[in-house]
Amino acid sequence: MTPLALAAIGTTLAATTYVVVGVLHDMAVSRHERSFERARVALADTVLGSEDAAARAIPTLRRLPRRALAQALVGLSTDLGGDARSRLRRVSEATGVSRHVRRLSKGRWRRRACAAQLQMLLPDDDPLRTALLLDPHPVVRARAVETLGPEEALDASPHLFALLRDGNPGVRLAAQLALLRCDA
Repeated sequence: MTPLALAAIGTTLAATTYVVVGVLHDMAVSRHERSFERARVALADTVLGSEDAAARAIPTLRRLPRRALAQALVGLSTDLGGDARSRLRRVSEATGVSRHVRRLSKGRWRRRACAAQLQMLLPDDDPLRTALLLDPHPVVRARAVETLGPEEALDASPHLFALLRDGNPGVRLAAQLALLRCDA
């Protein structure tokens, strides 16, 4: 076989691989988007519907991928407070997302940063919430502070005041903003 023919075969193989990988990626993204949309609809039933509707939505939510469910929970929990947020926390416990957050908190700093973003789904008295505020990595500390709601920031105000003296400017800024949100 000539070098020109081998080059043509190699180019064809590379192009085919590129197309196949692209199609597989598009299918995975589409599947994730469908899961995310199902999670949002079921969570809306949980938050806005009756207690019976919330109970009926739990089995649907349990079948969804944890990543899509966690993403939908974070999107909703940042916009909700009070009873709706406590309902989301109950859903988080019932569907296993809380266990997912705890698992993430034991990994490297990037995984702990993801856990810090999801920490609002844990109960208020969970010790992991405080541990994430005191994490050795500044990105994790900043992310944990950013996700605090006004009531949670008020409860964590002693830690936030300590973080105002943090060596990282991002952590200090996040602590300042959290304290401003809760008017402490």
